[in-house]
Amino acid sequence: PQSFINIMDIPLYNKYSTSIMHIQGMRMKYIFLAPHLDDVVFSCGGIIKEMCNKKIDVGVYTIFAGYPDMLSKTAKSFFHLKNVEEARQMVVIRKLEDYRALQKLGIVDRFHFNFLDAPFREEGFGQPSKDLVKRIAMEVNKFVGECNLVVPYGIGNHVDHVVTRKAGEMIGKVMYYADFPYMYFDKENYDNLLEKENTSIEVSQQSFEIWKAAALEYKSQLASIFTSRISLEKYWETNRSQAIYCCRAPQTIKLK
Repeated sequence: PQSFINIMDIPLYNKYSTSIMHIQGMRMKYIFLAPHLDDVVFSCGGIIKEMCNKKIDVGVYTIFAGYPDMLSKTAKSFFHLKNVEEARQMVVIRKLEDYRALQKLGIVDRFHFNFLDAPFREEGFGQPSKDLVKRIAMEVNKFVGECNLVVPYGIGNHVDHVVTRKAGEMIGKVMYYADFPYMYFDKENYDNLLEKENTSIEVSQQSFEIWKAAALEYKSQLASIFTSRISLEKYWETNRSQAIYCCRAPQTIKLK
C-alpha cells in the first residue's frame, strides 16, 4: 500500500508504518498538491528532501496561485491591500518565494495553476461555488497522468485545503499529508490522520537544515505562520520522521 508524511512519529501510530524502501520500490512520480504558495514546503519539506535524496521523482503543483483582476472586501481586509495592482504584486512576490524555496529542495517540476485564493473569490472563505472542485480536478488531471497524487488532509478545515483534497479525490486514489501549522489547532482531525496507514521517512539533520532554509524563503508569510509555540525546529525535534498517509478515497468521479 502507498503511504504518507507524518512528522509526529509517535510509537503509538507506527503500527501502520512501512519503510522508505516501499516508496523507492515504486518509481512512479509523486505529485504534491499545494493549496497555496508555501503549504507543501511548510508541511512536507523534510520528506520531499529525503525523497529527492533517494532519486525519487517529485513535483509540486500549487492550485490557488492566480492573479486577481478585482479586489473583494475580504481581500482588502485580510491582506490589507489598497488596489488590484498591490494584490497582483503580492502574488508575484509569493511566486518568486515559491520558486526559490523549491529550488533549495531540488524540485524542478513545479507548476502554478490560475485559480484564485479564497480572499480573492466572491464567496471569500465561505462555501465555494459548486463547480470549483470539479474545475480544479479536471485541470489537474491534465497534468498528473498516472502519478501518485499527494494532497492535504484538510486539517483545520481551511476552505482551500478542503477543496484541494476533494479535487484530488475526484481524480482518483490519493495519499495525504498533514497540514502545517493547522495540526496545532485541530487535534481531532490530526489524530484521525495519524491512525491511517502510512509510510514514514526519517528526516536527517542535513535535510532538516535544507527544509528550514527553503521555508525561510517565504518571507512574506513567516510572521503569520511561526510563533514561539509553532516552529519547524520544534516540529522536527519532536518527530524526526515525516509520513504520507493512505486512506480509502470515495468513489472516483469520471472527468469529462
